[in-house]
Amino acid sequence: LSRPFREGRPLSVAIGGGGVGGLTLALCMLKAGFDVTIYEKTQAFARFGGPIQFASNALSVLKEIDETLFTRVMDKFTFTGTRACGIKDGLRADGNYRVTGDSLAYLWDEKSPADWFVK
Repeated sequence: LSRPFREGRPLSVAIGGGGVGGLTLALCMLKAGFDVTIYEKTQAFARFGGPIQFASNALSVLKEIDETLFTRVMDKFTFTGTRACGIKDGLRADGNYRVTGDSLAYLWDEKSPADWFVK
C-alpha cells in the first residue's frame, strides 16, 4: 500500500465491517501508517453461524502480514481434514462420520449413511 503525500498527517481510512476481512485490511493499513477506523453494526461479540474457516492460501497471507498473529491463530486452529472431502446430508445424517473409501453409493442408495468422508 502506498499513501498519498500529506505533510504532517496520515491519510484517514474508514472500514465498514469488523469481520475477518475488515480486521485484516485494518491491520495491513495500520502497518502501512494509515489512520484507521473500523465501523461495525454489531453491538457486542456473539457466537453465531458456523466456525471461521481459513483456506491454506488465506493462512499464507495472514502469515505474511503478521507472523505473531498467524502463530496465535494456529495455536487455536483445528484441522478438519487432510485431503479428504466431508459431506453431511441433513435429511439422512445420524451424526457419525465414516470413511467410505472411493465409494459414491450415497448418490443412488437412500440407505447409505449420509455422514461420510471420501478419500
